[in-house]
Amino acid sequence: MEIITFEDGIEHWIWVLMKGKKPIAKSYNTFTRRASAKRAAENVIRDIKSRYGKMKVTS
Repeated sequence: MEIITFEDGIEHWIWVLMKGKKPIAKSYNTFTRRASAKRAAENVIRDIKSRYGKMKVTS
């Protein structure tokens, strides 16, 4: 398990989610399970984009 905050970098956070790990994200206060990791990551990416706008996402 990893505790990931925005200080660690948004890209790393998304990378961990896409890999299907089980991070605990302080910013979102969520626990992501392996099965829904990719869907959750997509939602997080969408949310981050709407908040921060200037993010490059590679998938």
